[in-house]
Amino acid sequence: MKNMLIILFFFFAIQSPAFAQNKGTGTDVGRFQLFQGTYRFVNIMGEEYLREGLFKIDTKTGQLFVCEEWQVDGKEGYVIQRKCKPFEEGIVTPKEVNRK
Repeated sequence: MKNMLIILFFFFAIQSPAFAQNKGTGTDVGRFQLFQGTYRFVNIMGEEYLREGLFKIDTKTGQLFVCEEWQVDGKEGYVIQRKCKPFEEGIVTPKEVNRK
């Protein structure tokens, strides 16, 4: 009986980690895909531009992001910053105010 309990204990001790699931990261592997492409930009004056960009798509939601990077002057030298913003998001820029 004692030997049987020891064998069952080792069986469950070995099996438990094998069936453990990592719910935090295991489900999102491959969720985001990156690709490079070109899109058309038309400004308020009707001028048309073709812009290249790095895009990220969330394959779970279908949301599309455009990624960009820029350089800023930091305390210890130049710093490159990167950010991905929703592609469909509207960007509001203030109009120039004529002061008289």
